[in-house]
Amino acid sequence: MKPSIFEVLNWVFSWVSSWILSWIVPKDPKLLLVSGRQFGGNTKPILLEAESFGLNAVWITNRVEVLKINDKKIVSAYSLKGLWYGARASKVVFTHTVGDFEPLVFPSSRVEYYNVWHGMPMRKISTMDPDFWKRKHAKSNVREMKRYTGMFVSSSMMQDIFHKTFGIKLEKIYVTGQPRTDDLVRGNDFCFDHLYDPPLPVGHRKILYCPTWREGKPVTLFPFPDKNIEELQSKLEELNAVIYVRTHPNDPGRWLKREKRIVPFQGDIAPEVTDALSRFDVLITDYSSVFYDFLLLNRPTIFFSYDLDDYSRSPGFYMPYKEITAGPHPKTQREFVGELKLFLNKTDNYSGDRKKIYDKMYTYSDDLATSRVLSIMKNNVLLKQDKT
Repeated sequence: MKPSIFEVLNWVFSWVSSWILSWIVPKDPKLLLVSGRQFGGNTKPILLEAESFGLNAVWITNRVEVLKINDKKIVSAYSLKGLWYGARASKVVFTHTVGDFEPLVFPSSRVEYYNVWHGMPMRKISTMDPDFWKRKHAKSNVREMKRYTGMFVSSSMMQDIFHKTFGIKLEKIYVTGQPRTDDLVRGNDFCFDHLYDPPLPVGHRKILYCPTWREGKPVTLFPFPDKNIEELQSKLEELNAVIYVRTHPNDPGRWLKREKRIVPFQGDIAPEVTDALSRFDVLITDYSSVFYDFLLLNRPTIFFSYDLDDYSRSPGFYMPYKEITAGPHPKTQREFVGELKLFLNKTDNYSGDRKKIYDKMYTYSDDLATSRVLSIMKNNVLLKQDKT
């Protein structure tokens, strides 16, 4: 749907006003603006804990679903209050690009840019993606990267990957861990079964199926030559298990039908998937960084890498796929059910392999990533804690 004339004029007014005010309004060193594609990710913990570091954090957004949340710290990017916050902020924190705050802009060099990103990638992203320079926003993305005051990663290996990917100096990429995994480490539970009607089977084991995004084509769910959903439902019933299917929000290939043993699990159920990971016994994925998050639980993962050859060519991986995955890669539904049965019956032969990848991915195993990030934003000093 095309925006109305009023909406266009409102956007232009907000953009022009924020651009002018950014240059002339004094900055508040304690005012920190955060945003993201949803109310979660690596920015929500920063919003919630900033006050303990003497910072005033405000969530600025143009997303209707976020504005509906009843929280005084959430402010519309189109409001006069949002415009004034944008003019006075000394720091902005985002998960993708500074466009998360659209239509507000922050051209003044007095504003610090912190990109906390939205995962530790397996696949090549941004400038490392072979198709990056074909995108219309490529040049503006690179200009923005040069503005970054800091980025945050989970290990020295990821520090090097981000350095190559975003082109910023190593000393501006801090090894802190990801704020969004703090609750996962703490074991905080996110309940969601009550959101399904009719109710799901009592006492079932939970399997998360979370494939990554494929640019230009939908994911193929349950990609088996012997695919038989009715038979799979029967096997899941025998195992008293339910598969929760969560595709990338931009993927048109999502699972739409509510089955007894296979159900959709999109953002309407769990806005931030990391919050729900501790509820799952087994993960199914392909090339998604959710596997790295799941490593913190040391639980088994099954990989559906049906298009590995194509995906290895474009976008490709930072490291050989076999070195960054630990778990079976079933080619048929029969093989998949067999592996799933072993895992649900507590037969797991991949724990050692997961530990090797974990050691590459994580410097810290505690729940203090948010504190480290905020310490850097306030004092430019990494909060020292014991490492694993």
